[in-house]
Amino acid sequence: MKSKIDVLKHLKSTPIVQVACQKAGVSRATYYRWREEDPDFKKKSDIAMGEGIEMVNDLCESQLLKNIRDGHPTSTFYWLNNHHPSYSQRRILLPY
Repeated sequence: MKSKIDVLKHLKSTPIVQVACQKAGVSRATYYRWREEDPDFKKKSDIAMGEGIEMVNDLCESQLLKNIRDGHPTSTFYWLNNHHPSYSQRRILLPY
């Protein structure tokens, strides 16, 4: 049981299955078997992964804002293209 708890803990801080499993000392196969066999673990791992992703998103946004404050033009362009309607409407989509 402790290994499942460890995996969940690590997913919250590093939302990458392989890394969380390595830190908890279990294989990826075991993780996915637990998800198939234990609906409660599956639900908890989905929640833990979501929390981990939110945490990484917060870190990325924090770094982006730091880069904007430090005068990095690429970060400024990225922010405007994704958060300011005047800039996001001018985006050019290239055909594949």
